Amino acid sequence: MSNEIDLENDAEWLELVAGFRTHFWQVRVPELLSNWAAAKSVSQTQWPDDLKRAIHGIAGSAGLIGYADIGDAARSVEQAWDSGQLSAEALMQRIDALAQDIATLATDQV
Repeated sequence: MSNEIDLENDAEWLELVAGFRTHFWQVRVPELLSNWAAAKSVSQTQWPDDLKRAIHGIAGSAGLIGYADIGDAARSVEQAWDSGQLSAEALMQRIDALAQDIATLATDQV
């Protein structure tokens, strides 16, 4: 008897992942996009804490639901922000690229 779990055919797991995917598109992505839209017009020192939390949420959940590239990109943005090694302009470009990647992915999902 094998101890391996067949997640590809586990209805409970697939339902859980479907819920995470719904949450990603209905909550995580809108949070990121709305916070980013608000942050673009002010200096980095005035960016809302919710923007960083939104990026962190994308980084944590995207890979779980099959979007590893988006999760990696969000994690990279988060690490760059935390390191403080990028200029505000460079960080803005990275966040903008992340938002564009997500928008492209959303278009592909339709």
